[in-house]
Amino acid sequence: MTAEGLMTKNRDSAFTLIELMMAIAILGVILTMIYGALTSIMRAKNVIEDQREVRQIANAVLTRLTREMQLAYPGIPRLPPPDKLEERFGSKDNLLGEKETVGSGRPADHIVFVALSAGQYVPDGLTHGGLVQISYSMQEDPEEKSADGKSVYVLVREEVPYLRPYEDAYKQRMVFPLTNRIRSFQLRYLDLENDEWVSTWGNEKGMGLPAMIEFSFELESEQGARTWYTSAVPLRRSFS
Repeated sequence: MTAEGLMTKNRDSAFTLIELMMAIAILGVILTMIYGALTSIMRAKNVIEDQREVRQIANAVLTRLTREMQLAYPGIPRLPPPDKLEERFGSKDNLLGEKETVGSGRPADHIVFVALSAGQYVPDGLTHGGLVQISYSMQEDPEEKSADGKSVYVLVREEVPYLRPYEDAYKQRMVFPLTNRIRSFQLRYLDLENDEWVSTWGNEKGMGLPAMIEFSFELESEQGARTWYTSAVPLRRSFS
């Protein structure tokens, strides 16, 4: 084979510059598509995990509130406030529900009620026996701030054993946070006598227990998604 024929054969079997550029462009498109698909998968995975975490928190809060409100006990007066130990309540002053707000007016209601301690659980495995007074409230976390510098609030559960002297009862108070993902906490009470839902309870003495309590709370996920959860609990209003 002549030298001219060999050069012609090599040119025919080699890639031209245009062919090489086209191959690189196609490869780039394929890699971009693969990267986009992987990014979408990772984003979807993060969203699913984010939602799963919030649902787990919501389920824990719903379960605890439901169980403990069902244990609300009629006929036993609330304990006096720790700053007014001389105050006394009647046998139908069993529950106090007050309207509160935090931040820019977000609902942060407060509830206090007497309950049976049976079936309750706290993180360290300890709980008081017999009757206890339970309260739920949103409290500011002094050690944490949001990314934009705003206050972070925590749903706090407080338990005080029902015993005397009252000073000793409050010395045995147990307080622990349930979640710092909460952004709003709202309560309503069914007034059966007037057949209406009201936003406060027990401000007038001798109201006993409401027929039902509706509680709603808003949780914010780590990625900033907010979701409302609502449930209602019937209460035992007498010993019979």
